[in-house]
Amino acid sequence: MPVSSLRVEPLEDRLAPAGDLDPTFGTGGVTRFTSGKVLQLAPAPDGHILALVSGPNDPLARTTVVRFDANGTLDTSFGTGGAVAVPGGMFATALVAAPDGGAYVGWVASTAKYAVAHVTAGGMIDSAFGFGGTAAVPTGLPANSAGTADLTDLAVQPDGRIVAAGDARPTAGTTARPRSPTRPRRSPASWPAPRPWPRTDGSSSPRTRPPALAGTGRRCTRRRCSG
Repeated sequence: MPVSSLRVEPLEDRLAPAGDLDPTFGTGGVTRFTSGKVLQLAPAPDGHILALVSGPNDPLARTTVVRFDANGTLDTSFGTGGAVAVPGGMFATALVAAPDGGAYVGWVASTAKYAVAHVTAGGMIDSAFGFGGTAAVPTGLPANSAGTADLTDLAVQPDGRIVAAGDARPTAGTTARPRSPTRPRRSPASWPAPRPWPRTDGSSSPRTRPPALAGTGRRCTRRRCSG
């Protein structure tokens, strides 16, 4: 194409003023959600908007994943009425959109592990993901250590792997100590058979512990018994 046929047009005349609300989204550019507190948003590749929402009365109550259409309308085809509850009623802290139209949601299961669940595009917990729908991610702290763990973010790599980012800290001045195994107490029936006592009268036949003392756990010498 000859250079003389090119024409440059000012693009700023075609763009909306920066920072203005999109009038096609919600009502006047705003969607109001009154069923809980929105903790995190995640745009999906198909144009949907995912939201991590906590309980309306208790910010630390169980969380749900809610999906909106691109125009800000609640997508009632997702889960139950547009929402799906986090497994086990846990308080989730991280959300990311999945390439299949669903989402991955994560929370702190214990100081030793994070938990991640896969929500399908239809708003169901994927039971084939992890173990029964939940995958465990180690925090780096031993299971019996004192400390705190926080899950801050999730990300999906181009190869489909999920990355969990968080912070795990042991309590200052404490160290993890493994529990010592408990030795089971043996019943008298499992005690070893009494050993023969040496004879002092010159006889070659061994003496055995008197029947009254066998199995009692008492130690006897020639002069006395103890225990």
